[in-house]
Amino acid sequence: MKKHFSIFTFILMILTSCGPSEQEIQASLELTRLASMTDTPSPTTTPTLTPTLTPTYTPMATDIPIVEKVIQEENFNSLDDFNFEINGNFDFIDGIMILDDPLNSGDVWADGSASIYSTFSIVPDYGYVLLFRALPETEFLITFERGPFDDPSFRAFWIWGFDTYHIWDGRRAIINRDTKIDFEYDSWYFLLMRVRSEGVEAKIWAKDNPEMIDTIEVKTGKEWIKNDLRLVVHAVEGTVEIDEFQEVVFFQ
Repeated sequence: MKKHFSIFTFILMILTSCGPSEQEIQASLELTRLASMTDTPSPTTTPTLTPTLTPTYTPMATDIPIVEKVIQEENFNSLDDFNFEINGNFDFIDGIMILDDPLNSGDVWADGSASIYSTFSIVPDYGYVLLFRALPETEFLITFERGPFDDPSFRAFWIWGFDTYHIWDGRRAIINRDTKIDFEYDSWYFLLMRVRSEGVEAKIWAKDNPEMIDTIEVKTGKEWIKNDLRLVVHAVEGTVEIDEFQEVVFFQ
């Protein structure tokens, strides 16, 4: 047993005398660390580019002119970058704007209306498209108009509840006609409106049945056309829901 202990002690002495010291080990580790810092290039991060989203044009009825591009759109999620002024009761629910005006007095106009007015002017030959629906017992009005009502400067192209349409020049409606579409409450409809060189035009069709379309064309004369017409939606009585809006340019 003593012999074994002496051999072990001898080997330990050799290892201790021949191996690197603790200071040498630490110095070697430090050199390795420095080498790894200088010789190994740091990984680079490639920035992720966020694509610019181009508005997608809403599919339309078959006889609508071909759209070249979308100028602006509104998905009615919030008031951020909202291009309409608002009057009366409104709400946003799941990307739908709700205009609501309850009838209190028995006179549909006496209580005002829930309305939106475009902050931009209508550009001749551009198209203005709405996807909307009216709830039962709703009176609504969608227009191009300028100036205060009942004023000599007033101009308006009214579509009243899809029953009738009117051209206003000053204090009087110079055209009153019936529409031809079979309108139903609680159904979604597209409405395209535009100002032409000597008049106005509108096309109305059901979202789920684009073949059911009514076209309105009215010659008003160049004197009637003004550069400061605005798009207006009035819920005169009841509730109008708007899902989409787009301003588009057509191929000429």
